[in-house]
Amino acid sequence: MKQGAVSTREHGKGWQYYFSIASIKGKTKKVYKGGFKSEKEAYKAGIIAQQEYFNNGRKQNSKSISVSDYMSMWLEDLYRSDIQLTTYEGYKKILNNHIIPSIGKYYMQTIDAVTLQALLKDMSDNGYTYNVIVEVSGILKKAFREAYSFYKIINHNPAENLTIPKKANKKASVKTTQNKNSWISKENMDKIFKRFPEGHVYYIPLILGYRCGLRLGECFGVCWSDINFNKAELTVKRQMQFSNTYRTWYVTTPKYEEIRVIHLDENTLEILKHAKECQDKYKQQNPKYIKTFENTENGIRKLNNIKGKELDFINRRADNTILTPDNVKHLSRVVHYDLDIKEFTFHSLRHTHISELVANGVPITDVVVRTGHKNVKEILETYLHSTDKTKSVMTNIIDNMYN
Repeated sequence: MKQGAVSTREHGKGWQYYFSIASIKGKTKKVYKGGFKSEKEAYKAGIIAQQEYFNNGRKQNSKSISVSDYMSMWLEDLYRSDIQLTTYEGYKKILNNHIIPSIGKYYMQTIDAVTLQALLKDMSDNGYTYNVIVEVSGILKKAFREAYSFYKIINHNPAENLTIPKKANKKASVKTTQNKNSWISKENMDKIFKRFPEGHVYYIPLILGYRCGLRLGECFGVCWSDINFNKAELTVKRQMQFSNTYRTWYVTTPKYEEIRVIHLDENTLEILKHAKECQDKYKQQNPKYIKTFENTENGIRKLNNIKGKELDFINRRADNTILTPDNVKHLSRVVHYDLDIKEFTFHSLRHTHISELVANGVPITDVVVRTGHKNVKEILETYLHSTDKTKSVMTNIIDNMYN
């Protein structure tokens, strides 16, 4: 834990917080307090105690804390008690890109509803999408609600009745060069697989995205132990992510923390069997092959090549070193410029998979389960395309209805 941060630990029958204070005669000193029923309660109390310490022993004056300082404190508190690292870093990005640059310099006590609503309107006027504005609004509501109800540093909650501007763009997005929701035609997929045939390091990631609909992080989080060759099933139980906070790759549960099992078609199963045979042969010939481990530190399942629980990832180079989501940048450049398929992103493989499932008559409720979505609405609003096949199906239905 970094210097000055609030830490917690079990102590006796409850929880205790502690944090470092100024050294005396060169020796590090810490403040301890226990007796809390839960880690969350101890950590929140520690945050308040630390702020009091930094304020020379005086209770925090609500008029003296800036939005920037409060948001930083609130986010660290939230991360320790309620959210995963991926969510924490997403929130941090939104705070640093949208909220702090706009209102960070003001005192918390002076912020009113007009100021916050104006922030959302400015974002809408500058072309930010509806979804981005919703995320910013959600963070403002959470942060100011706790500033009022828990930290008690403001006298009212100015974010309580925030609304999304009616003119917020629900389609276009600023600073976006590629449309991640593009549908890739079969003709273009054939070009991509011809450029990256079986045996190429990018072949398996492409298969998992296109035929299984895996998200980018999920694709590179798959291990051989996740595949049941007898049942033709793949269990999606982890995703690989990079932490800007810890500057390392790590694994965590899939989006929405939902583990799911998906069926593998016969051809995909054979492709995976062949890939495993090749990797197993390499390991037999090279007993000192590079291994990958996950080792949990500060609650983060960090990846390394030294110690921890071994993870046998399926996406590897010829020397058995693992591929990461960063490698897709090179894949995408080749597809964009060598194959001239500008609409390609890795997410477009998932998008295409979902669209084709629906076009072939798979019930949307089953698509939701297979692809790990929250609900049917997200599928309907984001992933459906009118293809030649869906048009043909609709034509046949109409002909049968009225002829």
